[in-house]
Amino acid sequence: MRVNRLIPLGLLAASPCLLPAQPADPEALPTVLSIFREEVKPGRMVAHEKVRAGWPAVFAKANPDTNWIALTPMTGDPNVILYLEGLPSFKALEESNIKIQAAIAQNAAVKAEFERLGSQTGDMAQNQRSSLFVYRPAMSYRPPKASDVAKSRLMAITTIRVKPGRVPDYIDYLKTLNAAREKAGASWVSNAMYQVSAGGPGGTFLSFSPVRSLAEWDDGYTKADERQKAIDAALGGELVVKMRRERISEILIEPSTTNVFTVSRTDSRPSAQFAAFDPDFWTPKPAVPPGKALATKKAEPAKP
Repeated sequence: MRVNRLIPLGLLAASPCLLPAQPADPEALPTVLSIFREEVKPGRMVAHEKVRAGWPAVFAKANPDTNWIALTPMTGDPNVILYLEGLPSFKALEESNIKIQAAIAQNAAVKAEFERLGSQTGDMAQNQRSSLFVYRPAMSYRPPKASDVAKSRLMAITTIRVKPGRVPDYIDYLKTLNAAREKAGASWVSNAMYQVSAGGPGGTFLSFSPVRSLAEWDDGYTKADERQKAIDAALGGELVVKMRRERISEILIEPSTTNVFTVSRTDSRPSAQFAAFDPDFWTPKPAVPPGKALATKKAEPAKP
């Protein structure tokens, strides 16, 4: 699954995507986002899926408060899995690690299970990397709420790499763009921006946009031209837009890249609070075999 981000024992998973462990506002986005990226060896994804299914149970024993959402690729590298953890602070991240470390040290059965799953997962992993990001609300536009994330089946993640010394320029660029979006009434745009703090190249930003269904994109592409014209007009017209295109090419190391991931319910361990936003998806009731359902119905006493 994932290598521990701070402590040397075992493997650590993550908490709900874009959701703090115990936020004062259940809809708030977390200040800190920990991302674990695991590249599985080609041809081992099916076997890896069977092994990683054991992680929720062992984490429930080590620290019941540890929750996470896993994302599997729809586009991009088909062998990459992301585990995302949202926390209210770096202190909360450290405290979570300490609790798990203590549980592993004090419970031989838990330690053995961590080691067993870690060994099996490690044999299938080609590469693993942890990174920490910090939420940048001023760079976000109409960011999603936790309930929006819980009800989404997909997540679009855009990676942006800014040249050294140009981060302030990129922030100004986005602030102007967001102001134009607001002026144009761009209700179709919603994203949460996070900036790397550790574990990745400086100047890396990630934009998260939850997607309930790809059908949303059909409407977006149909209206793409008219929507872009509205934003361009709000920015100041064709000449200004051309200058901005030249400016962004000077700010970024390379063009931004967007990939779509599927929210994996079986690989995730959401908190009860997060799951309550969409219980039919996150905590579905077990299906009752037709024969048993019929027998139960016949056993019910007749109403007077």
